[in-house]
Amino acid sequence: MKDSVFLKITKFDDAFSQLQKFSYPMEESEKVPLKESLNRILFRDVKSPIDVPDFPGSSRDGYAVISADTFGAEEDKPVLLHSVGEVCIGTKPSVVLQRGQCVKISTGAMVPKGADSIIMVEYTEEGNGRIKVYRPVSPGDNITKVGTDLKAGEVVLRKAKKLTVFDSGVLASIGLSKIDVFRKPKVAIISTGNELVTPGQRLDAGKIYDVNSVTIHQAVLESGGAPIEFGMLPDEYSLILEAVESALSSSDIVLVSGGTSKGPGDLMPEVIQGIGTPSFFVHGIAMKPGKPTILSSIRGKLLLTLPGYPTSALIVYYTLVDPCIRKMARQPPYRFQIVKAYTSTRFYSEIGRKEFKPCRISSRDDGRFYVIPMPTGSEAITTLGKADGFIIIEENVEIVGENQEVDLHVFPHKVEKMNDPMGEEL
Repeated sequence: MKDSVFLKITKFDDAFSQLQKFSYPMEESEKVPLKESLNRILFRDVKSPIDVPDFPGSSRDGYAVISADTFGAEEDKPVLLHSVGEVCIGTKPSVVLQRGQCVKISTGAMVPKGADSIIMVEYTEEGNGRIKVYRPVSPGDNITKVGTDLKAGEVVLRKAKKLTVFDSGVLASIGLSKIDVFRKPKVAIISTGNELVTPGQRLDAGKIYDVNSVTIHQAVLESGGAPIEFGMLPDEYSLILEAVESALSSSDIVLVSGGTSKGPGDLMPEVIQGIGTPSFFVHGIAMKPGKPTILSSIRGKLLLTLPGYPTSALIVYYTLVDPCIRKMARQPPYRFQIVKAYTSTRFYSEIGRKEFKPCRISSRDDGRFYVIPMPTGSEAITTLGKADGFIIIEENVEIVGENQEVDLHVFPHKVEKMNDPMGEEL
């Protein structure tokens, strides 16, 4: 691979399309506890091994009876039956009902053999071991039959279903404690830079805390991936090469932050050359921020290098990486909530680069929302911390005029603010 290949600018949409072509949905499964299955994707159809319910049950509090014994019962001419016991929920009846008998029963309890209906307690009167029945019932009245909810062998959930709380309830009802789901893509995370220090350690002169390993880790979880930490490395070729080699052998995607440009400490182009020939390779995307991003596929794995600046790294992550991980994890793509707003001032952009401009939103007395561009640069994480989302300025646009309608793409962590009128003031 020649040096001239590096930083050959690719249009954003073309880079996105190429990356999607090399993102493949996971085909492997793993078994997880049912309590940990929320939002996971089913690996295969699930059939019920049992009838639900698997016993005839009472749907009312009352008395289990033989319906023929109640025929002719009226308010002024009750039928008398002998009470021969009681069935509580969760117990197996020991009695077999005979003609002229009844058994007191609770809602949800198993109907005793011999009984074919339940008379509601409201239509009875008890006294001296006898029950007066004031209304007749028909066979099957107030009895939940076997398999009313589910039949044994019935498909209850289909393959590729994203599991909800209610789905977990269905699976629990058929006795499952574990379930086969598609394996999450393993995402290796590597931070590079001589200036980086792990949060919690002493910060010496010229050093900064490593932000990306934290934010990217949480972003991967949000996307449906399984993050694997490969640590924070200085700008040393051999160390980075070794870490990337190891990450490629044990993960599905490798995310490296830093080392993407053409400075003396930016080693990732050289590292990629040292590993082998990529199936596809993009270095330099016509986007802002994020121009020096590297996208590649090598040995059947995605190797993606994000800019070192935290804001740039996260913008690239949300716009390019997140869709890939979600596709691999078989999760539906994230749809940004769009808020219609107006520009509070002129926005200037650079011709030839699609800009994802972080903005804060505010409201005015005219009832409109207005977007305010964030004043800090891509190196400051506070840019995203204070921003509510971003607007997209297309690559052929240099100036967006004041009071022009735009779409604000709301960051996931700010959606609640947009939807909660009692929440944080806009």
